[in-house]
Amino acid sequence: MALGNEVVAKSDPEEDPPAEDEEKEEEEEEEEEDLIDPVDEVRAECEAKASSQKYFAKLEECNNRVNSRSHTEETCHEEMLDWVHSVDHCVAKTAFSKLK
Repeated sequence: MALGNEVVAKSDPEEDPPAEDEEKEEEEEEEEEDLIDPVDEVRAECEAKASSQKYFAKLEECNNRVNSRSHTEETCHEEMLDWVHSVDHCVAKTAFSKLK
């Protein structure tokens, strides 16, 4: 199967959808924008819990320490992983109950 030397311009009238289809697509996009991920709400609640806040405080402390130095090999990777693990562990308890 080979392609010919045909060039189809984007403004080709044969390719333009009717105006009704455009309106339907716009309505569908508006409907999609209204959807809210329930896991985001659960994640925000979990981030506010004391168990996650202690890891976040350690992460902030590490970030401040690293940013205050001009030459350092230290990264806050471990602290970040601890905080993310804590939040994910909390979210995992209730995330699947929110799914439809």
